[in-house]
Amino acid sequence: MKPRTLRDALLEIRQENEEVFSEKYVVDHLFEDAKYFLEAAKEYEKTNVLISRRYVRATVISAFAGLEALVNTFCHIMSEHGDLELHERAFVQEQRIELSDAGYFEIRGQRFSSLDEKIKFLYWHFQGLSISPQDSIWKAFVNAKRLRNNIVHPRPGKISYSAQTVTAARVCLIAVFRVAKLFGWGENTSRTRPEN
Repeated sequence: MKPRTLRDALLEIRQENEEVFSEKYVVDHLFEDAKYFLEAAKEYEKTNVLISRRYVRATVISAFAGLEALVNTFCHIMSEHGDLELHERAFVQEQRIELSDAGYFEIRGQRFSSLDEKIKFLYWHFQGLSISPQDSIWKAFVNAKRLRNNIVHPRPGKISYSAQTVTAARVCLIAVFRVAKLFGWGENTSRTRPEN
């Protein structure tokens, strides 16, 4: 029997839970928005750098919103239908495990999990492998996340508009799409690849 791949497992989950993925196609729309904004940023790159940077920021934010929506959808599906240990269920539900007054462990309270943590967990859960910090996909993602963080969490004296370029946005979008592809996104469509 052929071993089950990550792509096979995720496609099976997607098919079983199509209503979650089809709910207004939010992931697809956010990724399409990111590509649209990148094209708009290219249009203004030579004529109005301020408008171009506005679209660069929209590209990066939309790309990460799409990836987070995709990852959160998988976490939701796993929490509802996955065969998970208590600690894994708590993780995908972003909750803590606490000892109850009766002496058993239960899930309750809140625990924030970063996008990185969720990606690493999902990949390990489905693939049985960890993502190496030296992996080119992961390195590109970390660099893209740095750009996103600089845009979303600006700090006085640390804001760099010069880094908000069309090239940086394109590299960011490709990095996000490559991570999404790890989870089977875009396998049946070429729409998720930004144009040159």
